[in-house]
Amino acid sequence: MFTDSDVRLIRRLYLWPKLGGYFLLAIFPTLAAWVVLIMIDDIALESRGTYDVGIFALLPIVAVYLVISMVLLVRSRALAGSDEWAAVERAALTPHVDASTPGELNAALGLASAGRVAQAVGEGRGDRNLEGIGETAQVAAGALGLFGIWHLMHTLHEAARRIAEGYRLPMPRLAPRRLAVFLAPVIALVIVFVPRFAASASAMSEAQQAAAETIDAVAAAFEDGGCGYVSADDPQEGYQSYGYRVFGYTLDIGDPETSSLCVTMNEDGVVETLDFHTDFDLSLAPEENLARAERDFASLSEMVAGLDVPVAADGLLAAEPTFPEEFVEQFGAGSYYDDLIVRFDAAGGLSGTVSYETDPEEEYDEYSSSYVYLTFEAR
Repeated sequence: MFTDSDVRLIRRLYLWPKLGGYFLLAIFPTLAAWVVLIMIDDIALESRGTYDVGIFALLPIVAVYLVISMVLLVRSRALAGSDEWAAVERAALTPHVDASTPGELNAALGLASAGRVAQAVGEGRGDRNLEGIGETAQVAAGALGLFGIWHLMHTLHEAARRIAEGYRLPMPRLAPRRLAVFLAPVIALVIVFVPRFAASASAMSEAQQAAAETIDAVAAAFEDGGCGYVSADDPQEGYQSYGYRVFGYTLDIGDPETSSLCVTMNEDGVVETLDFHTDFDLSLAPEENLARAERDFASLSEMVAGLDVPVAADGLLAAEPTFPEEFVEQFGAGSYYDDLIVRFDAAGGLSGTVSYETDPEEEYDEYSSSYVYLTFEAR
């Protein structure tokens, strides 16, 4: 009943629209896979710098898939409107397939035009609500347009499928082709990112090793110096936004008279900040609190001053933890219930900050505290 040429036409109209739909829909999981790979690179592996190859790898894949999808759609419509296909339909005693532009596509074009006009008018008037309506309309038009394309491809495929099933004609298998279309771009992106992941994993391992060496050296210095309590971050648990920290306390961590030194380093184990801290006893004179704080700070500073570890600025570990005159004068002339912060330049090209924090007198109760921070970092 059907010639070999007719069977080839049926197979083409059976396969092309479906493949066109696969190529179009596969763009969305490809986008999702790309986002996941970027997140792995940035968050899980903490890669440094921008991986331009990975960022731009998505563009040619999307462009190729869009072109293939549109070519298959155009060729399918042309085939469905040809005299040869009309002859096949007559031989199969089936109605002529409607290959005209679906109403969804026309509606999408109109909605997109209205959205652009609304957005332009909103921008001209400074009306954000109208701008939002215009943007929403354009997004909706895009979704409606995709549905229209899918609907047209489905219609063309169904026309061929009904003839093939009605006359028991063997058709190409769709499942393996669908799997190949959806997996190919994801595999391509993974291949692009593999060298980046390998390099980032190696760099992360080296950085963690360097940071662990610095952390161990600082923690050992605190322990050998007689600290009542020492706390240190573990690089193997991941790099935090603040860096890595090692705390040394003169007394036990729960003692109200304890003072502490926090040594902060970056992901490579380079010491960047020294942060001294202590609570003030409001029953003592300001001079007594300042004197005790400087004694404790000096004791903690001596523990790390001679360490041979990488630092962001020479002399950082040897910074003299004394309060600047400006702070001493203002603190002595002020009240225990007034916050105070003073920034100053320290020796060795360092930047210093001393910050006294408390609660207002009318709000001060048994849960309140008054404490001071003395910080040194590279300028």
